[in-house]
Amino acid sequence: RVTLSAQHVKREVRFSDLRFSDRVGNIPRNIYFPDNAKFETIDNDAVDELLRARSQGLSARLQHTLESKLKYIALALVVVMSSTYGLVRYGIPAMARTAAYAMPASTSTQIGTGTLSIMDKSVFDKTSLNKKRQRTLRKIFSAMLPKDDPDVNYRLEFRSSNRLGANAFALPSGIVIMTDDMVALAKNDAELVTVLAHEIGHIHNRHSLRHIIQGSIVAFMAVMITGDVSTTSTFLAALPTLFIEAQYSQTFETEADGYSLKYMLDNRVAPIHFVN
Repeated sequence: RVTLSAQHVKREVRFSDLRFSDRVGNIPRNIYFPDNAKFETIDNDAVDELLRARSQGLSARLQHTLESKLKYIALALVVVMSSTYGLVRYGIPAMARTAAYAMPASTSTQIGTGTLSIMDKSVFDKTSLNKKRQRTLRKIFSAMLPKDDPDVNYRLEFRSSNRLGANAFALPSGIVIMTDDMVALAKNDAELVTVLAHEIGHIHNRHSLRHIIQGSIVAFMAVMITGDVSTTSTFLAALPTLFIEAQYSQTFETEADGYSLKYMLDNRVAPIHFVN
Protein backbone atom coordinates (compact mmCIF):
# COMPACT_ATOMS: atom_id res chain seq x y z
CA ARG A 1 0.00 0.00 0.00
CA VAL A 2 1.06 3.61 -0.57
CA THR A 3 0.47 6.47 1.83
CA LEU A 4 0.31 10.10 0.72
CA SER A 5 0.76 12.80 3.33
CA ALA A 6 0.71 16.46 2.28
CA GLN A 7 -0.51 19.41 4.34
CA HIS A 8 -4.13 18.59 5.15
CA VAL A 9 -4.27 15.61 2.82
CA LYS A 10 -3.64 12.04 3.87
CA ARG A 11 -4.75 8.97 2.00
CA GLU A 12 -3.75 5.36 1.62
CA VAL A 13 -4.32 3.27 -1.53
CA ARG A 14 -3.22 0.00 -3.01
CA PHE A 15 -0.11 0.25 -5.19
CA SER A 16 -1.90 -1.59 -8.00
CA ASP A 17 -4.51 1.20 -8.18
CA LEU A 18 -1.92 3.85 -9.05
CA ARG A 19 -0.95 4.90 -12.59
CA PHE A 20 2.49 6.27 -13.40
CA SER A 21 3.39 8.51 -16.32
CA ASP A 22 6.30 7.36 -18.48
CA ARG A 23 9.71 8.85 -17.94
CA VAL A 24 10.67 11.39 -20.62
CA GLY A 25 14.09 12.88 -19.90
CA ASN A 26 13.90 14.61 -16.52
CA ILE A 27 10.55 16.32 -16.80
CA PRO A 28 8.28 15.99 -13.72
CA ARG A 29 6.64 12.60 -13.21
CA ASN A 30 2.95 12.16 -12.43
CA ILE A 31 1.36 9.56 -10.19
CA TYR A 32 -2.41 9.29 -10.62
CA PHE A 33 -4.78 8.13 -7.88
CA PRO A 34 -8.08 6.27 -8.43
CA ASP A 35 -10.13 9.45 -7.81
CA ASN A 36 -8.06 11.32 -10.46
CA ALA A 37 -5.96 13.13 -7.89
CA LYS A 38 -2.42 13.66 -9.17
CA PHE A 39 0.90 13.67 -7.32
CA GLU A 40 3.77 15.36 -9.18
CA THR A 41 7.46 14.86 -8.43
CA ILE A 42 10.81 15.63 -10.06
CA ASP A 43 12.44 12.64 -8.33
CA ASN A 44 12.34 10.37 -11.37
CA ASP A 45 14.97 8.02 -9.97
CA ALA A 46 12.87 7.31 -6.88
CA VAL A 47 9.81 6.57 -9.01
CA ASP A 48 11.89 4.23 -11.21
CA GLU A 49 13.22 2.48 -8.12
CA LEU A 50 9.71 2.08 -6.75
CA LEU A 51 8.48 0.56 -10.02
CA ARG A 52 11.54 -1.64 -10.27
CA ALA A 53 10.96 -2.97 -6.75
CA ARG A 54 7.41 -3.87 -7.70
CA SER A 55 8.57 -5.43 -11.03
CA GLN A 56 6.51 -2.91 -12.96
CA GLY A 57 7.27 -0.31 -15.63
CA LEU A 58 9.70 -2.51 -17.59
CA SER A 59 8.50 -1.19 -20.96
CA ALA A 60 8.68 2.42 -19.77
CA ARG A 61 12.24 1.93 -18.47
CA LEU A 62 13.26 0.30 -21.72
CA GLN A 63 11.71 3.17 -23.66
CA HIS A 64 13.58 5.72 -21.54
CA THR A 65 16.87 3.85 -22.07
CA LEU A 66 16.37 3.82 -25.82
CA GLU A 67 15.41 7.50 -25.91
CA SER A 68 18.38 8.63 -23.82
CA LYS A 69 21.18 6.88 -25.76
CA LEU A 70 22.34 8.46 -29.02
CA LYS A 71 23.44 5.13 -30.51
CA TYR A 72 20.00 3.65 -29.95
CA ILE A 73 18.35 6.71 -31.49
CA ALA A 74 20.61 6.42 -34.56
CA LEU A 75 19.87 2.69 -34.84
CA ALA A 76 16.13 3.31 -34.53
CA LEU A 77 16.33 5.97 -37.23
CA VAL A 78 18.07 3.57 -39.61
CA VAL A 79 15.56 0.80 -38.89
CA VAL A 80 12.56 3.12 -39.36
CA MET A 81 13.90 4.58 -42.61
CA SER A 82 14.81 1.15 -44.01
CA SER A 83 11.48 -0.42 -43.09
CA THR A 84 9.55 2.58 -44.43
CA TYR A 85 11.42 2.43 -47.73
CA GLY A 86 10.76 -1.30 -47.98
CA LEU A 87 7.07 -0.80 -47.24
CA VAL A 88 6.67 1.99 -49.78
CA ARG A 89 8.83 0.41 -52.48
CA TYR A 90 7.66 -3.19 -52.20
CA GLY A 91 4.99 -3.67 -49.52
CA ILE A 92 2.34 -1.19 -50.66
CA PRO A 93 2.54 -2.17 -54.37
CA ALA A 94 2.24 -5.86 -53.42
CA MET A 95 -0.79 -5.19 -51.20
CA ALA A 96 -2.43 -3.00 -53.85
CA ARG A 97 -1.86 -5.59 -56.58
CA THR A 98 -3.44 -8.34 -54.48
CA ALA A 99 -6.40 -6.14 -53.55
CA ALA A 100 -6.95 -4.94 -57.13
CA TYR A 101 -7.18 -8.48 -58.53
CA ALA A 102 -9.42 -9.54 -55.64
CA MET A 103 -11.97 -6.78 -56.26
CA PRO A 104 -15.15 -7.81 -58.11
CA ALA A 105 -15.61 -6.60 -61.68
CA SER A 106 -18.64 -4.56 -60.58
CA THR A 107 -16.38 -2.27 -58.53
CA SER A 108 -14.19 -1.49 -61.53
CA THR A 109 -17.26 -0.92 -63.69
CA GLN A 110 -18.71 1.61 -61.26
CA ILE A 111 -15.44 3.53 -61.02
CA GLY A 112 -14.93 3.54 -64.79
CA THR A 113 -18.48 4.53 -65.69
CA GLY A 114 -18.52 7.35 -63.16
CA THR A 115 -15.16 8.66 -64.34
CA LEU A 116 -16.21 8.70 -68.02
CA SER A 117 -19.41 10.53 -67.11
CA ILE A 118 -17.44 13.22 -65.29
CA MET A 119 -14.89 13.57 -68.11
CA ASP A 120 -17.68 13.87 -70.71
CA LYS A 121 -19.01 16.86 -68.79
CA SER A 122 -15.63 18.51 -68.19
CA VAL A 123 -13.00 17.76 -70.86
CA PHE A 124 -14.55 15.72 -73.68
CA ASP A 125 -16.73 16.59 -76.65
CA LYS A 126 -18.41 14.19 -79.08
CA THR A 127 -16.13 12.56 -81.62
CA SER A 128 -16.06 13.78 -85.19
CA LEU A 129 -14.67 10.50 -86.59
CA ASN A 130 -16.90 8.95 -89.22
CA LYS A 131 -18.66 5.68 -88.38
CA LYS A 132 -16.61 3.63 -90.82
CA ARG A 133 -13.32 4.73 -89.24
CA GLN A 134 -14.67 3.96 -85.77
CA ARG A 135 -15.76 0.46 -86.84
CA THR A 136 -12.35 -0.24 -88.36
CA LEU A 137 -10.48 0.74 -85.20
CA ARG A 138 -12.93 -1.12 -82.94
CA LYS A 139 -12.42 -4.25 -85.02
CA ILE A 140 -8.65 -3.90 -84.59
CA PHE A 141 -9.13 -3.31 -80.87
CA SER A 142 -11.36 -6.38 -80.42
CA ALA A 143 -8.75 -8.61 -82.03
CA MET A 144 -6.15 -7.38 -79.55
CA LEU A 145 -7.98 -8.21 -76.33
CA PRO A 146 -6.32 -10.67 -73.94
CA LYS A 147 -7.96 -14.08 -73.66
CA ASP A 148 -7.17 -14.45 -69.95
CA ASP A 149 -9.28 -11.46 -68.86
CA PRO A 150 -12.89 -12.70 -69.23
CA ASP A 151 -14.25 -10.60 -66.35
CA VAL A 152 -13.21 -7.28 -67.92
CA ASN A 153 -15.65 -5.66 -70.34
CA TYR A 154 -13.22 -4.03 -72.79
CA ARG A 155 -14.61 -1.23 -74.93
CA LEU A 156 -13.10 1.41 -77.22
CA GLU A 157 -14.61 4.89 -77.15
CA PHE A 158 -13.73 7.97 -79.20
CA ARG A 159 -13.91 11.55 -77.99
CA SER A 160 -12.76 14.98 -79.09
CA SER A 161 -10.92 17.35 -76.74
CA ASN A 162 -9.12 20.59 -77.55
CA ARG A 163 -7.75 20.67 -74.03
CA LEU A 164 -6.19 17.18 -74.07
CA GLY A 165 -5.16 17.01 -77.71
CA ALA A 166 -3.69 13.72 -78.99
CA ASN A 167 -4.19 11.35 -76.10
CA ALA A 168 -5.56 8.03 -74.91
CA PHE A 169 -6.82 6.85 -71.53
CA ALA A 170 -7.64 3.55 -69.83
CA LEU A 171 -10.39 3.36 -67.22
CA PRO A 172 -10.54 0.51 -64.68
CA SER A 173 -13.85 -0.73 -66.11
CA GLY A 174 -12.11 -1.75 -69.36
CA ILE A 175 -12.99 1.37 -71.34
CA VAL A 176 -10.22 2.78 -73.53
CA ILE A 177 -10.75 6.36 -74.72
CA MET A 178 -8.87 7.65 -77.76
CA THR A 179 -9.11 11.25 -78.93
CA ASP A 180 -9.70 12.29 -82.52
CA ASP A 181 -6.37 14.12 -82.53
CA MET A 182 -4.54 10.89 -81.68
CA VAL A 183 -6.17 9.12 -84.62
CA ALA A 184 -5.29 12.02 -86.91
CA LEU A 185 -1.70 12.20 -85.66
CA ALA A 186 -0.89 8.55 -86.42
CA LYS A 187 0.71 7.91 -89.80
CA ASN A 188 -0.77 4.41 -89.94
CA ASP A 189 -2.93 2.01 -87.93
CA ALA A 190 0.12 0.13 -86.66
CA GLU A 191 1.06 3.18 -84.60
CA LEU A 192 -2.44 3.24 -83.13
CA VAL A 193 -2.08 -0.48 -82.32
CA THR A 194 0.90 0.36 -80.09
CA VAL A 195 -1.17 2.99 -78.27
CA LEU A 196 -4.14 0.66 -77.86
CA ALA A 197 -1.87 -2.15 -76.62
CA HIS A 198 -0.37 0.25 -74.07
CA GLU A 199 -3.83 1.16 -72.75
CA ILE A 200 -4.94 -2.49 -72.71
CA GLY A 201 -1.79 -3.18 -70.68
CA HIS A 202 -2.95 -0.63 -68.10
CA ILE A 203 -6.30 -2.39 -67.76
CA HIS A 204 -4.91 -5.92 -67.88
CA ASN A 205 -2.48 -5.11 -65.06
CA ARG A 206 -5.19 -3.29 -63.04
CA HIS A 207 -3.09 -0.12 -62.95
CA SER A 208 -5.97 2.27 -62.30
CA LEU A 209 -7.26 0.28 -59.34
CA ARG A 210 -3.76 -0.27 -58.00
CA HIS A 211 -3.06 3.45 -58.31
CA ILE A 212 -6.21 4.30 -56.38
CA ILE A 213 -5.44 1.76 -53.65
CA GLN A 214 -1.78 2.77 -53.37
CA GLY A 215 -2.71 6.44 -53.21
CA SER A 216 -5.19 5.71 -50.43
CA ILE A 217 -2.61 3.75 -48.42
CA VAL A 218 0.05 6.46 -48.85
CA ALA A 219 -2.42 9.18 -47.86
CA PHE A 220 -3.47 7.16 -44.80
CA MET A 221 0.19 6.73 -43.81
CA ALA A 222 0.78 10.47 -44.20
CA VAL A 223 -2.15 11.23 -41.89
CA MET A 224 -0.97 8.65 -39.34
CA ILE A 225 2.55 10.10 -39.33
CA THR A 226 1.75 13.82 -39.43
CA GLY A 227 -1.56 13.83 -37.59
CA ASP A 228 -4.28 16.34 -38.49
CA VAL A 229 -2.22 18.48 -40.84
CA SER A 230 -2.74 22.21 -40.47
CA THR A 231 -3.22 24.49 -43.45
CA THR A 232 0.33 25.82 -43.29
CA SER A 233 1.95 22.39 -43.37
CA THR A 234 -0.39 20.66 -45.85
CA PHE A 235 1.93 21.27 -48.80
CA LEU A 236 5.03 20.01 -47.00
CA ALA A 237 3.18 16.94 -45.76
CA ALA A 238 1.97 16.21 -49.30
CA LEU A 239 5.42 16.36 -50.91
CA PRO A 240 6.49 12.79 -49.98
CA THR A 241 3.13 11.51 -51.25
CA LEU A 242 3.65 13.29 -54.57
CA PHE A 243 7.14 11.84 -54.98
CA ILE A 244 5.91 8.33 -54.15
CA GLU A 245 2.95 8.62 -56.50
CA ALA A 246 5.25 9.81 -59.29
CA GLN A 247 7.39 6.71 -58.79
CA TYR A 248 4.34 4.45 -58.88
CA SER A 249 3.04 6.16 -62.03
CA GLN A 250 6.38 5.67 -63.79
CA THR A 251 6.35 1.98 -62.84
CA PHE A 252 2.87 1.56 -64.32
CA GLU A 253 3.85 3.33 -67.54
CA THR A 254 6.88 1.07 -67.90
CA GLU A 255 4.73 -2.03 -67.36
CA ALA A 256 2.20 -0.84 -69.95
CA ASP A 257 5.01 -0.14 -72.44
CA GLY A 258 6.34 -3.64 -71.84
CA TYR A 259 2.90 -5.13 -72.46
CA SER A 260 2.56 -3.15 -75.70
CA LEU A 261 5.99 -4.11 -77.00
CA LYS A 262 5.43 -7.79 -76.16
CA TYR A 263 2.11 -7.73 -78.01
CA MET A 264 3.81 -6.30 -81.09
CA LEU A 265 6.61 -8.86 -81.05
CA ASP A 266 4.18 -11.73 -80.50
CA ASN A 267 2.01 -10.54 -83.41
CA ARG A 268 4.84 -9.60 -85.77
CA VAL A 269 4.20 -5.89 -85.75
CA ALA A 270 7.40 -3.97 -86.52
CA PRO A 271 8.82 -2.41 -83.30
CA ILE A 272 9.61 0.79 -85.21
CA HIS A 273 5.91 1.65 -84.94
CA PHE A 274 6.28 1.45 -81.18
CA VAL A 275 9.18 3.91 -81.37
CA ASN A 276 7.26 6.26 -83.65
